Amino acid sequence: MLSSAFYTCSSHRLTATPVANSNIFTDEELFAIPRSMVLQKTNSDLYLKLPDAFADLGSWDSLIIVIVYEYLRHDSSPWFPYLQLLPTTFDTLMFWTPAELSELQGSAVVNKIGKEAAEENWNSTMLPTMFNNEALFPFSTRSPNGRARELLKLAHIAGSMIMAYAFDIDVDDFDDPGEDTAEGADSDLTEDDEESPAKGMVPFADMLNADAHRNNARLFHEDDFLIMKATRNIQAGDEIFNDYGPLPRSDLLRMYGYITDNYSAYDVVEVSADLIENVAVSAGTDQSYLAQQVQLSGKGGLKFADKQTARRA
Repeated sequence: MLSSAFYTCSSHRLTATPVANSNIFTDEELFAIPRSMVLQKTNSDLYLKLPDAFADLGSWDSLIIVIVYEYLRHDSSPWFPYLQLLPTTFDTLMFWTPAELSELQGSAVVNKIGKEAAEENWNSTMLPTMFNNEALFPFSTRSPNGRARELLKLAHIAGSMIMAYAFDIDVDDFDDPGEDTAEGADSDLTEDDEESPAKGMVPFADMLNADAHRNNARLFHEDDFLIMKATRNIQAGDEIFNDYGPLPRSDLLRMYGYITDNYSAYDVVEVSADLIENVAVSAGTDQSYLAQQVQLSGKGGLKFADKQTARRA
């Protein structure tokens, strides 16, 4: 369901720009997506065919395996036309060459890419499931090594699609409802844990660009629909923007492959725990006190007292 006040200036998915056709007021509905159209674990028949395969998979890995399955079904998948409109090449750091990554020397973002950790995880979780169910994950090549390479390639593409386009679904019980999934992800494709909300690909909703200052719409979760609503008044002719949340530009580059000054207000300087520990030791901080603080840092509590207090602790 699409509001008459909403239109796109191009019919091509990758160049479409959603624009207000007339004045739109705060809380006005722009469009509604039935939950049955959301590409997610519980909507795919793979969930019924291989229920045990999802038992130990987190939200990211579950959606990756579903995207690969639906892509390989081609026209038999209700989401195949949608998947064909999504990119299969990306400019995110996951796909940078070592020479290109060397340009980011000294930046903590390089340690967040997590490509090797992701592949190690997939080799023990998702890939065996896909490899051992050839009828559900068919390839033209019969070579085991060839199939493994193709499955890994598709897993990276699917993971990058999630990073760039997916939403957190039914996130109302979490900190920031309605935001794009990328906010807060610590490393590419390895953000799974039991506390993470479900991930889903929401056709049409993911066509909105994001802007830290001009964002004027957000996705809301209702019982039967996901509804994009205006969060402020929008003038006729203005572009309609979603928001990634308070992402520093380093994470914008890592997740989406570009940077913009609009997110500079969220830039941070990240200092490694090892560097903090080394400086604290050289400054004479008591070792037992330091060990206690390092342990607390895992809970977000790394707080040093003044130098004299630390030495006496």
